[in-house]
Amino acid sequence: MVAARRMLLVTRDPETVEQVTGALGSLAPANGWVCASLGELRSRLDEQRVDATLVDLGPSPERTLRELADIASRYPELRLVVLAGEVRSDLLMGAMNAGVRRFVLKTSLRQDLAKVLEALTPPAQSAGRAAAGRVLTILSAGGGCGATTLAINLSHELGLSSGSPTLLVDLDTAYGGVASQLGLAGRYGAAEVFRPAGPVDGELVASATRIFSPQVHVLLSPASVNPLSPAALGSDRIDEVLRAFQAAYAHTVVDAARVEMSAAARLVRGSEQTLLVFQLNLKDLSRARVVLDCLAQSGVPASAVTGLVNRYQRRSRSVRLEEAEKALGLPLRRVRNDFAGAMRGLNLGRPLAEAAPRSPVRKDIRALAGQLSHSASPANPR
Repeated sequence: MVAARRMLLVTRDPETVEQVTGALGSLAPANGWVCASLGELRSRLDEQRVDATLVDLGPSPERTLRELADIASRYPELRLVVLAGEVRSDLLMGAMNAGVRRFVLKTSLRQDLAKVLEALTPPAQSAGRAAAGRVLTILSAGGGCGATTLAINLSHELGLSSGSPTLLVDLDTAYGGVASQLGLAGRYGAAEVFRPAGPVDGELVASATRIFSPQVHVLLSPASVNPLSPAALGSDRIDEVLRAFQAAYAHTVVDAARVEMSAAARLVRGSEQTLLVFQLNLKDLSRARVVLDCLAQSGVPASAVTGLVNRYQRRSRSVRLEEAEKALGLPLRRVRNDFAGAMRGLNLGRPLAEAAPRSPVRKDIRALAGQLSHSASPANPR
């Protein structure tokens, strides 16, 4: 049955609220789940993940269905159930065209509603569910090296290839680049999941997640939720939180560009893959060496980290790829430079697959996503 915290009801009719609450019994949310209008529903869907939405067609069912069609196209994963006072062929056809999953008569709510929701929605995840998903952590060796852009687009490509959303977690408490690049805002995010008390499970993760697209769900940085006073992220719960991510999503990408080294070490240990992103210049190369040394002092071997040269240019006049590999003592992946394509994605607030699908950057990130999703230790591409 759908988790109570992830259900919304749209109606202005107190009697309908009472009927639905009675039909759901103990599964009905305690409060805050009733929207007075479809406009309010849109605002709620922009801020939280919802498994099922019940919509009362009300006195103007045709107009309600037209508005629902627009909402369904904007939120393709939304499971819509309409509640109607009568069954008419034109309403059934309109509901089907609007993307409605189920049509329930108000007179049969007590008999049918719980069964409809049980068939329509996946079982609620619990803390005891096996952690089956993969976690990828992205570390940065220098400001401006493109780690956040990589995290966003890698998440999108993993979502496209797997057919299920990727969770993108922004742990940058100083800036919150994910929200800035994607034009997101919200009242909840990573701080609610990393809080020092209470259980951490897939349901908590889902309730704090902001949906950007069918391919990418985002846990916002504390700096994006509250720029004036960002909440601290408790690193003591990293292991528990990563298991919750694995239980809730097939793929999780953690943008950990500015985390402390102790937290970075715990993230690396709990991740199936870790990328250390930098550009081929002396500053970034020196910082990458420092990061690897700090991880080693925390008991994390260099073999647990894959170096990734971003904005790679074959004819670079600074540091050659072979020299960087020798200095760091590990093979390096690379993502080609395409400033125009990357800036188009940034300016539009969209992933490269939509903003610049033929960009070399997008092609390299798509190839990287394919290798990461199919192998625990993929070969270094050349």
